[in-house]
Amino acid sequence: MLLGDVDASTADVDRDATRIYERVMTRGSLEAMRWLLRTYDAQQLREHLVRVGPSGMPPREFAFWSAVLDLPLPSTGSSHGGGRPAWAD
Repeated sequence: MLLGDVDASTADVDRDATRIYERVMTRGSLEAMRWLLRTYDAQQLREHLVRVGPSGMPPREFAFWSAVLDLPLPSTGSSHGGGRPAWAD
């Protein structure tokens, strides 16, 4: 279960929003991602993504959600592109 440590009978989409964002954005199924986009305003999700930054979630998921939410990816300073890690320069 995606939110196994949350009691479904007492879960609250407002109070538990940060935990829900984190779980669904990093481990959610396509169905869960669609639910997230229907349940929360895109601006709320953008603000969460900006707040956690690229170090706050796996790079693939951060890039995916940045594209979904129409947010530019932060510059890595690498001239290689293509997802090449900065340490590989």
